Order: sequence, then C-alpha cells, then structure tokens
Amino acid sequence: NEFQEKHLMIVIEDITEQLKYEESLIKAQRSSLNLLNGLPVMVFRTNIHHQFDYVNERFVEFMGVNAHERTLRDMMHRVDLRDVKKVEDTYWEAYEAHKEFAMEIRLKRKDGENRDVLMSFSPYMDMKNQFAGYIGSCLDISNRKVAKKKERKSREKYRSLFMHMD
Repeated sequence: NEFQEKHLMIVIEDITEQLKYEESLIKAQRSSLNLLNGLPVMVFRTNIHHQFDYVNERFVEFMGVNAHERTLRDMMHRVDLRDVKKVEDTYWEAYEAHKEFAMEIRLKRKDGENRDVLMSFSPYMDMKNQFAGYIGSCLDISNRKVAKKKERKSREKYRSLFMHMD
C-alpha cells in the first residue's frame, strides 16, 4: 500500500478560436439590436406562447409597456374596443396557418391617446425551421391619415368653388 502510485493527468486545450467565435456572435447580436432600436418603427417578436420576447425601444416608448404585460392577451386592453374582434379573429386565423398578415387598428398610446397604427406580422422559424412565433412592426399612421383627410377636404372645397364660379 505504501508503494501505491498516484497519477495526475492535465489536459491543456487552446480555446482561443472558440472565444473569438463567441465574441463575434455577441458583437453581431449587439449590432442587430442596435439596428432594430434605430428603426423609425416599433418592432416586436412573439413566441409560440403569444408572449413578447423582444420589443425595441420605440415600442416601449410608444406603449409604455411594463414587465407584467408580456402576452398579447395582456396588451389587448390597449386596442380600441371597436377593433378587438378584428384583432382577435385576424391574429388567430393567421396563427393557425402560420401566415403573414397586417391590419390597421386603433391602439392606445402610453399617454392614453388612441392612434391609428399599421401592424404587420411575419412568421419566423427557429433553427430547426419550425414555426417559432411572429416578428412584427407597428407604424403610427395617425398623422398621415389626418393629412390625407385635410387634403381631401381642401380638394373638395376648391372643386366646389370652381364649380360655382360661373
């Protein structure tokens, strides 16, 4: 027993390339998030459980979302009552088929003002090419709609003036 040998094995592996690869992935992710935050539209992603697992800064600024509002159901109180059924029907029909869709709705901004918003949803796939939820955008089109309405009224006014010039 007193002559029992003890062995020790030390393995040294160079992980420099692995660390460089991981660092490049982190930089790419940061770059992508910076890009999404810089877009002039609200961007979000939902998973198959209908939870928001990503929202960009513009989305947070517009909606004023908090940590408790993580699912689409939680966010429905922000949808104008006149649009709730349309939102639910359109979403669930598209979700079942995993298809792209868009809709124009009235959405309550964090200050309580209803705004006209164009929402677009595109399915995204995971690494195994399985449906994983939606990535989408929201564009506040309220100012554009007001401008179009003013333009239409102006055209009608001038048309009426010219028709009665005789």
